[in-house]
Amino acid sequence: DMREKGIKVCLGTDGPSSGNTLDLFTQMKLYAILQKNLKKDRTAIPAKTVVPLVTRDAAKILHAQQQIGSLEVGKKADLLILDLEAPNMIPCIDPYSLLVYSAGVQNVRHVMTNGEWVVRDHQLKSGDLAQIRKNFYQVAQCFFKEAAML
Repeated sequence: DMREKGIKVCLGTDGPSSGNTLDLFTQMKLYAILQKNLKKDRTAIPAKTVVPLVTRDAAKILHAQQQIGSLEVGKKADLLILDLEAPNMIPCIDPYSLLVYSAGVQNVRHVMTNGEWVVRDHQLKSGDLAQIRKNFYQVAQCFFKEAAML
């Protein structure tokens, strides 16, 4: 309804409100399914209209469309490559539907951020995951203590 009224809409993640997963695949799927259910119309919200909500439209809302949101010369090379051989990715009749309804974080094979490979063949390439976890728990201790008091 908001989009039909010209209100800018995008999808993103930030932690608790996205189920702590930071998983845009889940957000896309939930958005599409919940809107179809609300409207009682399985043709509402075509998958092709959902993908821009996490790419081009999100960049516009963040006023960052000159740097991100689409693959173009001069923009940051932020991309992910999915493994299309996994059972949940077959068959690929409509790539947009595949992204919105079938794909998940388990299908992400490679990730490039700002032109640098961060994940290759499902393996973290920048940083030590054990050290990242250790740093997180050190920083989060005060939050855990405060949350326990609530």
